[in-house]
Amino acid sequence: MELKSAFCLAAGKGSRMGEIGKVLPKVAWPLFESNLLELQTLFLQELSFKDITVNTHYLSEKVKDILHDNTKILHEDNLLGSGGAIHNFKKHNEIIKCVLTINSDQFIFSNELKEKIEKESKSISKESIILFANKVSRGSGYNMLCTNENNRLIEIKTNNFPNEYYTYTGIGLINLEKLKYVEGASSFFETVAMPNGLDTKVVEINEYDIWDFGTKDLFVKNARKVLANKTNPMYKFLKRNNKIKDEKISGNSYYSSGEGVLNFSSRFIEGENSIILDCNDGEKEIQYKNVLAYKSTMERLD
Repeated sequence: MELKSAFCLAAGKGSRMGEIGKVLPKVAWPLFESNLLELQTLFLQELSFKDITVNTHYLSEKVKDILHDNTKILHEDNLLGSGGAIHNFKKHNEIIKCVLTINSDQFIFSNELKEKIEKESKSISKESIILFANKVSRGSGYNMLCTNENNRLIEIKTNNFPNEYYTYTGIGLINLEKLKYVEGASSFFETVAMPNGLDTKVVEINEYDIWDFGTKDLFVKNARKVLANKTNPMYKFLKRNNKIKDEKISGNSYYSSGEGVLNFSSRFIEGENSIILDCNDGEKEIQYKNVLAYKSTMERLD
């Protein structure tokens, strides 16, 4: 089955993104010379996907403002959840037989990923769901995928983890022809990749580097990590897509002479140990110190 289409889940309310998440949807958060949604689109293009759809709901107008011209929008008047969104995609795309689904806030860099997606896509006509999984350590905060000897999903564990286990990367292949349509809101593991149905295959990715921007704290941590060295895969990804400018880098700061300042706005800003997503045009100079800021909304950074 030929695989051309990708569906990026981007309609969430940003409830884990603090006060700024209430006024700026997570996918629209700037990151150097881009934003999370544009970067996810570029990531999918590097995996050879050209037909890309994004679902919207929360603060949808701000999401539309940053979309690539060729990206399709599937708006949800009522938030459908990760499962309902996929069923809604099936409903509105009857000619698409298979789709790759991906979370909008995680990036997995792996020499294996593209090859395994291409390999599994050749057998997806015989499968219902294929989930790609990565190994994490206990205490990471991720759910555990439990499989049988045939690599079929049988259970999702939310506690009592071993020292190391496999979790869902947020990337999956969905055979829409075999997906029984369910109306309304639902979760992914409730109506799509259902445990115990034995129709969900789990494929392990063993060489990878995952960059998760899914919470405010993870965004801050990984945004700073980009500048730690120029050999990490996120820096290389930004660089080859012209989404970071070396001339703006000064030690651990970006577009600022202050110490530890990541300034993603269009105006050079002083400060200390802060991340500035954007600032208001023409506003009086603000003292940015130990804050995460988006225009007039600010939060303290520890």
